[in-house]
Amino acid sequence: MTPARSGSQDESLDEILRLLGVLSERYRARRRRVMAGCNLTPAMALLLRRLATADGQCMSVSEIAQEACVANSTVSATLKRLERRGLVVRQRDTSDERRVLVALTTEGRRTVDQSPDPDEAAPLLDVLRKLSPEERERLLEWLQVLCAAYEERAAAT
Repeated sequence: MTPARSGSQDESLDEILRLLGVLSERYRARRRRVMAGCNLTPAMALLLRRLATADGQCMSVSEIAQEACVANSTVSATLKRLERRGLVVRQRDTSDERRVLVALTTEGRRTVDQSPDPDEAAPLLDVLRKLSPEERERLLEWLQVLCAAYEERAAAT
């Protein structure tokens, strides 16, 4: 049984949840606005940027999904749209037919190079840059704890 919380604890927890929701929505809305001019969704831009950092190496769908914290099916659907536009290529891993490997095409690389980074010059990034290394580390640790707890709970249901 969960212990009872006092009114002020309830209020502070409610406010934390509210602010996390507000922050998340504002972050997403800004990313959508920035990427709309490039004819990319934020999810497409995220996958293209991640593949660009792989330095020409292929990545598996499951590796991309794990890094992006989304389901394989979500990554596959986004990759299908990118593939139709000629921005990525997918192929079966010759050493393991179950794995699908993904790489940027030349057009995909050009798209990444020409599109803005949706996180650059974001108000959130400006605030994070002002944190001391110790503050960043503490924030990172708490966010990792929250994400791990959320994923653990989601896996149990």
